[in-house]
Amino acid sequence: MNETLGEKSPLRIELSDKLRELLADVLNEVHDKDYSQRFWALILEDYITSVLTLKDALENDKGISKYDKYPINSHTFLSFKDSLREDLKILIKYWIDRSNHAELREILKSNDHVNLGFPAVDLPGNELGAELPKLIYYVTGLKGRKKRKKVTRLSKQISDPFLKNAVYRLPKLYVEFLGTILDSVPLFRPSYKTFHVHNIRSLYDRFLIAQYVEKGAKLIWYQHGSHYGEYNHEYLHHLEHSVADEFRTWGWQIKEKDRPWKAYRLEKFRQEYDRYTNSAKNDLLIIYPKMYPVYRQHSMDATEQLVKYLNFDTYKNVIARPRPVHKKHGHESELSFIADEKIRISSGLTCVAKEVSESRLVLQMNVPGTNFLECIYADHPVTGILTNTDPTDTIKPYYTFLLEKGVLHKTPESLVHFLNTTDLESWWSELQQEKVYQQFRKTYAANCEPEKTN
Repeated sequence: MNETLGEKSPLRIELSDKLRELLADVLNEVHDKDYSQRFWALILEDYITSVLTLKDALENDKGISKYDKYPINSHTFLSFKDSLREDLKILIKYWIDRSNHAELREILKSNDHVNLGFPAVDLPGNELGAELPKLIYYVTGLKGRKKRKKVTRLSKQISDPFLKNAVYRLPKLYVEFLGTILDSVPLFRPSYKTFHVHNIRSLYDRFLIAQYVEKGAKLIWYQHGSHYGEYNHEYLHHLEHSVADEFRTWGWQIKEKDRPWKAYRLEKFRQEYDRYTNSAKNDLLIIYPKMYPVYRQHSMDATEQLVKYLNFDTYKNVIARPRPVHKKHGHESELSFIADEKIRISSGLTCVAKEVSESRLVLQMNVPGTNFLECIYADHPVTGILTNTDPTDTIKPYYTFLLEKGVLHKTPESLVHFLNTTDLESWWSELQQEKVYQQFRKTYAANCEPEKTN
């Protein structure tokens, strides 16, 4: 995806909203329906993401002669072979999860509060309702040719090549098979239902939620990662806030529907962290972000400063952890630019909570970051390089404080100087007594312990 359309870009928000409105109008006409913009926003997000990834190619208006069955996010158009491979993956997942159909139906029938996509955390009570099983839906067959012809006709009425192709390439899931999928959703007392959503696990989740919400169910969405509340133009906050009746955060409030709540994902980390002995065999654990081009050069430059100027007599055991993108094999190659043998490269496959617990200090190469807040939540010493150049007014005073106290740094040089001249134990102990730090923790990493009642 073009960097100007990244998840922190105002252009991403603007173009996504424009696409969503256009596609909703087209699909309502194709299906002769009057579904709300909210309904379409819930089910179209995967396709909008894939369209933005292919924006440059779709603008060329050349060789656009194919549409897919499912919205697949890829930097190139899928070949026939690629499409078959993706179809087979979905079929296999559908076959594995097929037994969940009956369970899903029974839970929806018996419970008015249901949840999906939450981390497995040990919490008292049942504040989120019953957990819905994951379901994959597989579609096949020849149908809806008249509707496809209508999509083609409507696309030709659009002069802008990008928008025209975005309409033309609408996947079969939204055109030929929309009615089939919606009819498969088991509806029980939709106007009495409340959906608690942490993470979307499959396309079927989107159709399930949309069908219920369209018929009167309440939707409560929960923050599930960092960046929310820290960036002014955070796309997921914009989207999830716009479709939810209430958006529950890790402690902050910026928009009207935001409600300070609990950090379930951070609690999951702490429960894992507490399982380990916390014996510090590493002096420094360096956490790297996923190596998108925008982060790679920054990470290389900061690492070069560390290798040159860090006092390795103090930091004898240094480990660098790459961001894992799957669980099949190690990710050491992501950090191939680290050639100094004084820094050991982790595979990234070890549980991050374990590696954090075994390290005296954690260094975040990129803040904001979820593991930065996980360390704060678990009261584990952490520092990092601040890369957010578009902070919200809510986070600004906390950034100022954290920069003054050495928790955050704007440059690698400042970070290295801090590491070489600071007594870490005293620094961290004193920091935790600061009222501003305590308020920061409460606002951006709210505790999941049950509230005290009189």
